[in-house]
Amino acid sequence: MSSPQSGNEVETLGPNLEKIYVDGSIPALDMDTEVKTIDTDFRLTSSEETHGLPRDRTKKPLANEMGRLDHLLLPHSISHYPVSPFLPGSATFARPNQVTNKHTLEIQFINKKKRLSQLKKDLLEKQKPVLDLYQNLVQIKRRLEELGKAVQLDEIKLLPYNDKPGKEPEQTEGGAGETISPEVVISMQTSIEEIPKTLMDICKNLLARRAVIVELLESVTKSEVDVGDLSDKIETYKNNLDAIINEHEKKIKELVINWQALLNDKRCMNTNVKISDLEEKLKAQEKLTQESNQMLLDLQKKLDERRANSEKVQADLNIYIQNLKSQILRFAEK
Repeated sequence: MSSPQSGNEVETLGPNLEKIYVDGSIPALDMDTEVKTIDTDFRLTSSEETHGLPRDRTKKPLANEMGRLDHLLLPHSISHYPVSPFLPGSATFARPNQVTNKHTLEIQFINKKKRLSQLKKDLLEKQKPVLDLYQNLVQIKRRLEELGKAVQLDEIKLLPYNDKPGKEPEQTEGGAGETISPEVVISMQTSIEEIPKTLMDICKNLLARRAVIVELLESVTKSEVDVGDLSDKIETYKNNLDAIINEHEKKIKELVINWQALLNDKRCMNTNVKISDLEEKLKAQEKLTQESNQMLLDLQKKLDERRANSEKVQADLNIYIQNLKSQILRFAEK
């Protein structure tokens, strides 16, 4: 390509192309000048040629459809790739809505889960007097049965609940739904809370007495205190320490005994409730068995009656048949 010259001279683009002025304008074509077209075939490979088949000759090449040469040179003839318009219903717009819905559902789930936990706690508190009353009814029912009076007591089903989230409620040996007396729980909680405080006091006392013993030993080394007096004081401290240890051992044993008694009471309560329920079911089953036996006896009686009636009818029919046979024989003899 030749470099542009000064003035309004033209720039040569090629042997087969038009000349364009430096300012971008196109000079008028000489009508006598033959416009030469580009010999390059711009047609695309057809599907027939791709698979080795002859191309349909009736289809025109792309270069013949272009028309004038300026359609290949001017900027407006350049084809652009189609850009798909952005639609509001696309996935880019839908994603923020999905995130918003997700956060909204998570917040609703958390709030409703807290509400459910609170309602369970309230329901558990309301179950305590119901359970106490049911235990009293079970005891009264047992006494009435000992006196020969049978009463009916329906089984109650209470809500098993576990304070620790994320875990399934553990099943007790005697059943579920039983509660512990609040007084026992408070007593156990108080005893457990006092253990760290007592241990802290013991540690402080031991540190203080250790300092006293160190001072006594220093006094002995300086010959300020008699060894016998030191031994007496150490023996006194040892006795006091043994007394403290024994006292707290008793408290720990008492706590363990109370805990075992609590577990035994709970097991006994569960066992009593279980036994009473089984007794009720057994009595209901016995009653059902008696009714079934009575029904079988009634059906057997009806069956025997119908059998007797059928035998009587059969005997009557046999007599009637014999009479008919006799009449036929008499008619035959005549």
